[in-house]
Amino acid sequence: MTAILVIALNMIAQRLFDPMDMRLYTLLDPYGEHAFYTMIRGWNILQRNTALVPFSGWILYNRLIWMGVGVFLFILSYIRFDFAGWIQDRRSSKSARDTAGPAPAVSHLPLVHRSFRSSDHFRHLFYQAGLELGYHLKTVFFLVMICAAGFILFYDAFSLGAPTIGRMLSIKDGYFSIFALVILVFFAGEAVNRERELKLSHIMDTLPIPNWVLTGSRLVSVIGIAFLLSTLVFIAMVFTLLYKGYHDIRWDAYLVESYLILFPYYAL
Repeated sequence: MTAILVIALNMIAQRLFDPMDMRLYTLLDPYGEHAFYTMIRGWNILQRNTALVPFSGWILYNRLIWMGVGVFLFILSYIRFDFAGWIQDRRSSKSARDTAGPAPAVSHLPLVHRSFRSSDHFRHLFYQAGLELGYHLKTVFFLVMICAAGFILFYDAFSLGAPTIGRMLSIKDGYFSIFALVILVFFAGEAVNRERELKLSHIMDTLPIPNWVLTGSRLVSVIGIAFLLSTLVFIAMVFTLLYKGYHDIRWDAYLVESYLILFPYYAL
């Protein structure tokens, strides 16, 4: 997750710096990719195929900066980490498990009416999908990624000249499409493996619920995220047109593009 966030911030940084003066971005690029291309800028084909890029100049400065950042974070983590408290917590949790007595017997259990009708299964499916979607929307990763995707989407929309229909419909084809793909793939895997990570998979397997209810709820939650991404694209297009003073909006074109073309594409 941290690697994905670094890539996202790197994409945002490319939008913020002046393309005619990228010296600061060359130093702050965590991957050193821009420093590499800055060093070989102006080389001919023969030099690029035979010569080695010298470890000096922009590449050297970039690597020294990020090696210093890495060493600083390592030392800070080592100083702030409480090894004694971590060992004590592990020992106390183990002793609590060893000294735990038998569970108290339950004398009176409430009478539960069990129903296995199809309508109940469908109601449980959408209720569980709402819980899944709410869990996704409250995670820090989703909030950071959706903010980064929204920033790039609005930046690309505002950087257009005349906001024609063709240009507005193409704002989703840039870096935003990469963010949308990452968000959908990550949370699809998160929805499938959450019970296993929380060590609740054995309990979920014993519930008297058909498998298609649990699987369908996860699928519906991911489709809900796809709907939110499509809505974000629609809002960006309409808001940009209104901000630039274009009030004669072709609502049919933007609605069809967002919900009949883009939403099925993300959902599938």
